[in-house]
Amino acid sequence: MLLEEVQAIDGWELAIETVRIHLKANLYITGSNSKMLSSELGAHLTGRFVEIPILPLSFKEYITKYPVDANHTSLDRFKRYLRWGGMPSVNVDADVLDIKVNLDGVYCSIMFDIAARSRLDASVLKRLAEFIILNIGENVSTKRVAEAVGIRDYRTVDRYLNELCSSFLFYKADRFDIIGRRHLDNNGRFYVADTGLRNTVLAGVEIDESKLLENAVYLELVRRGYRVSVGTYRGSEIGFVAWKSNEPELYRVCPSLRDRSVELELRPLKSIDGRRVVLYIDGTDAEPPEGVKFVNAVDWFLLS
Repeated sequence: MLLEEVQAIDGWELAIETVRIHLKANLYITGSNSKMLSSELGAHLTGRFVEIPILPLSFKEYITKYPVDANHTSLDRFKRYLRWGGMPSVNVDADVLDIKVNLDGVYCSIMFDIAARSRLDASVLKRLAEFIILNIGENVSTKRVAEAVGIRDYRTVDRYLNELCSSFLFYKADRFDIIGRRHLDNNGRFYVADTGLRNTVLAGVEIDESKLLENAVYLELVRRGYRVSVGTYRGSEIGFVAWKSNEPELYRVCPSLRDRSVELELRPLKSIDGRRVVLYIDGTDAEPPEGVKFVNAVDWFLLS
């Protein structure tokens, strides 16, 4: 039995339990807003459900919907994917204004839902979300957020951030010390659930391809089932550390390998064990450091 948008019905959890027991049915329950949180499902259906998180379209799915043709190379499609994201309702070949109106509607409905459900101040929530969106891919501390938004109580800031993340508008990547092999509590990086939302909310802000690519890589790793942290090595941040098993993999995002500073940035990767991948868009014939693999980002996103 498939039940869509079940959170719209009061008392749905009681009906679900009745159906499950008396009809012995397998139930598939969908929900598109924060009323359908796993914590609430757990309270009503303890031990009797499996959560399947759904993300916007991957680039592989996206390019099936918007295939390469005589007017659009795979790189053209990828850059448009970075700019406008993978929300299925968005027609990326439409007029830019139509795209923005669609994405703005998605964003506003999410924010309204979070504010109504959590009873948080909607104006503060809006300012905080915009601050996070502006600073995706940067280290963000509770103190920094508090100062930017004008909240004195750090616990209040944490509550707002928790609501935004538990509703899947943002994802937080903690920091992982590679030498000490431990997760760090201080700071962290936030990534938005869809890059198109960033470019819609921050209208007029210059498009930062580097941040968009980093955001998209983070989401793709999550989509592929990895636990993802930001790796630190001797005080420097060197990319994403991703786990599916006990052995971590390292992914570094470098939009252009033509930058002379890249060689210096990649030097620490030679001292780290395990699989090390550098994802790029614009490259050269330069040789990667020993043990490191250069992979074109477009090709990587199209992998199964």
